[in-house]
Amino acid sequence: CVDGCCTPQGQCLDFAQQDPDSCGQEGMCMTCTGDDSCIGGTCSADPAWVIIIDSAILSDEDENGSDWDTSFFSSALPDAYVTGALTKDVVVDWFTETVPDTITPNWDEAVSSYAQSDLIGEGLEFNVLDDDGLILFETIGNCIMTITIDDLNAGTKTIPCGPLVQALTIDFAQQ
Repeated sequence: CVDGCCTPQGQCLDFAQQDPDSCGQEGMCMTCTGDDSCIGGTCSADPAWVIIIDSAILSDEDENGSDWDTSFFSSALPDAYVTGALTKDVVVDWFTETVPDTITPNWDEAVSSYAQSDLIGEGLEFNVLDDDGLILFETIGNCIMTITIDDLNAGTKTIPCGPLVQALTIDFAQQ
């Protein structure tokens, strides 16, 4: 079992399947002690990472080729905000402030903190939305970002988030 550890029953658990009760590399799985988590086959402290929604580049038209906002007293450009959660969660964990009337919103907003073990392999789901007021909104983009230890160590990751979001940039800061 070169990409993980073996359970007493002989099952190979790759790194993505491991947890604190079954953790290891190229041998028998072991149990982590205390508050340690299993990260990449090694029992270690589980640092927290702050998720920062940095910026986005959006299409200047909606999926129908129309202006985002068409009311008489508004700009044609979207009023963007982002919601998100760990992919294993079923409810939205957080949302950013709305940045009005731009296709290049810059939030630079810390939205949540997660344990490294929850981020690695699980990933984050993002929804980029256009706030139309009165609890109405349009979806600009939706995407799932799989997080690696390299992403966390680099401190930033930029991905496309649907055809109308050319780039969504997320920053990571260890707490």
